[in-house]
Amino acid sequence: MAISDPLGLTAQDFPTCERTTKRADLNELARQVEEREVALILIGNPLHMSGNEGRQSAWVRESPMR
Repeated sequence: MAISDPLGLTAQDFPTCERTTKRADLNELARQVEEREVALILIGNPLHMSGNEGRQSAWVRESPMR
C-alpha cells in the first residue's frame, strides 16, 4: 500500500496490513481512510517502473480472491 503526499505528486510507502478476514480487513481499511482523510483509493497492477511485470505482479494476477 502507498499514500500520496498532500499535493498528490508522489507516493509514500505505507505499512502493509496483515490479512485476517474480509470483514476485519475492510474495517481496517475504513479506519485508515477516515484517519488519513483519503479521498480516492486506486487499485492497480504492481508493475516495475519500466512497465514490465515482475514476480509480485504475476503473484497478484494468479492469486484467487479470498
